[in-house]
Amino acid sequence: MARQLFKGSRGETEAWTIRLFRRREETDLQKFLAPVSASQIGIHNVTFEPGCQNNWHIHHAKSGGGQILICVGGRGWYQEWSKEPVAMKPGDCVNIPVGVKHWHGAAEDSWFSHLAIEVPGEETSTEWLEASK
Repeated sequence: MARQLFKGSRGETEAWTIRLFRRREETDLQKFLAPVSASQIGIHNVTFEPGCQNNWHIHHAKSGGGQILICVGGRGWYQEWSKEPVAMKPGDCVNIPVGVKHWHGAAEDSWFSHLAIEVPGEETSTEWLEASK
């Protein structure tokens, strides 16, 4: 399957893709990020290969901000720092407030697709941290 590259409003690059969306056993990774909307609110359909997950990260904003994840296919996980992981299946929704350290990604044996919705805010940014596993 061909890798889809996406360069978003914040300047994501292939290096960003390789570093932050990883498969635990390999360094040759596949991650797919398809923009759905960017004009009123940022929405991306993000697809992880089996076993792929992103690093711990925190969404920051001066006001507003945060992220909403809606699972649209496969099975995956969402986890907040110091809490148990939450299984996600199609139709499940997670609301992530500003300042919450978390990660999300695919189950070991399933692809996982979710809509990632950027909640509008002032001076928003994402702080990428250590590997989640």
